[in-house]
Amino acid sequence: MNDISKEKKISEVKKRPHKMQQVISSSCGALVTSLLMTPLDVVKIRLQSQNHMKHRGDCFFYRNGLMDHLCTCFNGPDSWYNRKIPGGRYHGTLDAMVKIAKVEGITSLWSGLPPTLFMAFPQVVLYFTTYEESKRMLGYHEILNPNPVIPVLSGGLARMFAVTAVSPLELIRTKIQSEKLKYKDLIDAVKFAIKEQGVKSLYRGWVSTVLRDVPFSMIYWLNYESLKSFFLKRQHNKSLSSVSVFFCGATAGSVAALITCPLDVVKTYRQVQLGEKDVPKHARKTWKIIKQIYRIKGVSGLFAGATPRVTKVAMSCAIMITSFEYFKNLFEHS
Repeated sequence: MNDISKEKKISEVKKRPHKMQQVISSSCGALVTSLLMTPLDVVKIRLQSQNHMKHRGDCFFYRNGLMDHLCTCFNGPDSWYNRKIPGGRYHGTLDAMVKIAKVEGITSLWSGLPPTLFMAFPQVVLYFTTYEESKRMLGYHEILNPNPVIPVLSGGLARMFAVTAVSPLELIRTKIQSEKLKYKDLIDAVKFAIKEQGVKSLYRGWVSTVLRDVPFSMIYWLNYESLKSFFLKRQHNKSLSSVSVFFCGATAGSVAALITCPLDVVKTYRQVQLGEKDVPKHARKTWKIIKQIYRIKGVSGLFAGATPRVTKVAMSCAIMITSFEYFKNLFEHS
């Protein structure tokens, strides 16, 4: 039995993808997820913007679950997310999707994709590569050593590293969109921000992002790896089908999204408008915001938008992990 286990372990090590292959796999996954999810995000933003007036220069995020990177800034009535359709309003997701495609062309459903990819690629690549390497270094194996603690630690570490590494890009992206800066002016903009507010200005919102994303990541990978290990044992250690991987990703994403919904509400509350500068410091603290929301709206306030969020997160996570595992398996068997 020991010899068989050793053989399996040796075989697994031989088939493990190289770091560059992990980078390619995660990049492909990010691209597929962005292409499939962006139209839904665009429609959601249009539906929201027709009910809420924005002021010039104000920015807001829209989160598609996996990637918190669709940022839009109001620069006039012709902004892509604020265009009005002739003679009416949008009535629901499908109606908006059809009208946008008919009036503005099918490509309008991918408006805002460049800034999404600008943030998504580096963060997703760092996240998945760090997770895979951390898991490997800690000795995790779906069959031989399915220790549930390892995915939790690896997931938390990977998310914290990825968020920290790409946080400065938030400032760059916001400057590009809100102030119409040319790329050659970005260095001056970053230097000015550091001079005026210090290096910490590059990490604005880092704490609330980490408080939301690290627990999400830990819960997600715990559930995903547990489900994956369960199915592998039932299938006698054979590779999982894409359908099984999709199910594991969707289930794990749903659970993580539901549990961390209050943290996402706080994140949205704090960063929905980047232009607001006069918010008292005490009002920006995470636990103060949670208490305030609970006092005014109760438990339901902390889970506002839970249904659409869980649905979107489940889809994003399922598409991303299915794409990632698919390309990773291609390298393993090549």
